[in-house]
Amino acid sequence: RVSGGLGLTKNTERLYRRFAELVEEYDAFTNQPMLLSGLHKRCVDGFVRWMFEVKRYAVNNVGSQVKCIKTISRNADAEGMKVHRYALTLKTFSLSRRERYMQIISKEEIDDLKNLYTSLSGLDRTVCAWMLIGLYTGQRVGDLLALKPEQIKQGKNGVLVNVHQQKTNLQVTIGISDPFVIEILETSFPRQINAVTFNRELKIIARLAGMTEVVTGRKVNPETRRKELGEYPKYSLLSAHDLRRSFATNLYGKVPTPLIMKMTGHQKEGNFFLYIGEHPNKDHYAEEFLSVLGA
Repeated sequence: RVSGGLGLTKNTERLYRRFAELVEEYDAFTNQPMLLSGLHKRCVDGFVRWMFEVKRYAVNNVGSQVKCIKTISRNADAEGMKVHRYALTLKTFSLSRRERYMQIISKEEIDDLKNLYTSLSGLDRTVCAWMLIGLYTGQRVGDLLALKPEQIKQGKNGVLVNVHQQKTNLQVTIGISDPFVIEILETSFPRQINAVTFNRELKIIARLAGMTEVVTGRKVNPETRRKELGEYPKYSLLSAHDLRRSFATNLYGKVPTPLIMKMTGHQKEGNFFLYIGEHPNKDHYAEEFLSVLGA
């Protein structure tokens, strides 16, 4: 279901297609089909073990496939199809908060990017511009790189950026007051580039900006093509999605959480806190409550 209408989002459709391909591959591996009526514990455990041991998938990826089994089984059951009861009560899983390593670009590092921007030209300047716009809009890479000058308009205290989010089908508006980013949007709007190029080149820009501190994170091993936990230079771990996460994290505690969620498109507070790796800041809410009372 798409927010505000019926149908699957592009990401969900992509997830189910990949799941179907995996099932076909597993069927060939075991030489027997996975059937809705045969999704007992031994069958599901075998599928999970195969994804971990043979495919060498990460925990979150395997957890997503298990979630697909549960969702498809429940929908089939609702349609009156024969479904094994075990599949209806599967427990999904993902990396725990302690096991997740997020790369956040700090305010100081953003200032370093601004200083670097003025010395760049060509593709480097374009990528740096998109990085800064991403850090101040908090949008997913597809929505970020699809931005056009006509989506920018003047507001009372800065500029307003109107975005139709592809994943959620939501219309959101982001306010930007930073003079440096406003100047880029109004006088030096960057040319369009694709997400693959952007994700590759932003690591180079981050390195040039000095993000070379060695940190813990997961990086794709080119030989196994799987993410492996280790110690790496920060710039090598960054992706376009870290711009969005940095936007939300850097604003958290400074701007009311519902306002941040309005701009990122998060609809559930619990999902938002999981996204930024934080627990609800109850002290912040209490202080905000008292400031309203005293107004």
